[in-house]
Amino acid sequence: MVIKKSTSFVLNVVDKCIMQDNMKLKLKYRNWRYMKSLLYPNWIETPIYDSDWYDDIYQNEKSYHVNYKDSPYYLIWKEISDRISNNNIVKVLDIGCGPGQFAALLLDNGVTNYTGLDFSSTAIDIAKINCKDGNFIIGDAKKSDVYETVQYEAIVCTEVLEHIDDDLAVIARFPTGIHCFCTVPNFSCNGHVRFFNNENEVRDRYNKYFSSFSVVTLSGKRFEDEKYFLIDGIRN
Repeated sequence: MVIKKSTSFVLNVVDKCIMQDNMKLKLKYRNWRYMKSLLYPNWIETPIYDSDWYDDIYQNEKSYHVNYKDSPYYLIWKEISDRISNNNIVKVLDIGCGPGQFAALLLDNGVTNYTGLDFSSTAIDIAKINCKDGNFIIGDAKKSDVYETVQYEAIVCTEVLEHIDDDLAVIARFPTGIHCFCTVPNFSCNGHVRFFNNENEVRDRYNKYFSSFSVVTLSGKRFEDEKYFLIDGIRN
């Protein structure tokens, strides 16, 4: 069963997630939530994580401005990079590319043609600094024509699907026959609309969209029990 995040759970996970080292953002969020509760005693939090919210995160979170080897996602990215290399893939489309650190890793490890898409303009601006040889585009994964207009042999979509209400609509846009590498987490966090308890829950949600489908569990490094499920399959 996929776990949908309770809106009352958001504050409890702030300290465990990407803002754990950014006191400015943490206090800003807490103050906003406190004032809202004073003005509207019966208010129930239903946060909207739009591009402005992500712009703020990408601009202020330190981990998005470091070398990819120093990122908390490095071990996950390295696993995907190795799989891309082992499959002799050199052209990659990255959906929800973020600030370009993963792009830099891929281009340092055999990928020769990389395109990254993200709806955060700040993420794209940072990506162009972090990875000068990548091709970066601002756009919505559910609406962009990037799937038809750039060359690629594989799609990467890491830590994106859990942020999107209609994640299946995004996967439905992946072309038939394309090798896909996606990750989803086992924990709730700011911006997440779902998470998964185990590999079987991931299979139940995504298996029908892929052939040669597999799921493996990877450990994170930010907090205890943090896991990521890596999907490796061919879009059917």
